[in-house]
Amino acid sequence: MTGAASNAVFAADLRHLSSSTVEIRSVATVNNYGERTYLGTPVSYRCHVQAVTTQPLGFNDDEIVEYVVHIPDTDLVVTTDSEVKLPAPIDDSRPIVRVMQRTDATGPCGTAIYVGRRTV
Repeated sequence: MTGAASNAVFAADLRHLSSSTVEIRSVATVNNYGERTYLGTPVSYRCHVQAVTTQPLGFNDDEIVEYVVHIPDTDLVVTTDSEVKLPAPIDDSRPIVRVMQRTDATGPCGTAIYVGRRTV
């Protein structure tokens, strides 16, 4: 099996294990107070949501991560300016503090979205 084929099989398996759905919207505008207004229809993605023990990240530990959303989509374009709505029982929109593309030995295999809050 080639690297590309095994990566496709892994992505299909990961989609099968993704039991939750999140909705993501990009930022539309930011007012003078830094408040974001999100417009348009949110896009739904199958995912796995992992609750994590609050852990500080970033320079000076200024990012607090509460959930990691694993999405088996390598073409997903998400930034920290986007909005993610988590599924029940959380059922709330939370800020994105970090986005990372996940890779394995065969190449890209998904996107990890770190959801939480900034302390500064």
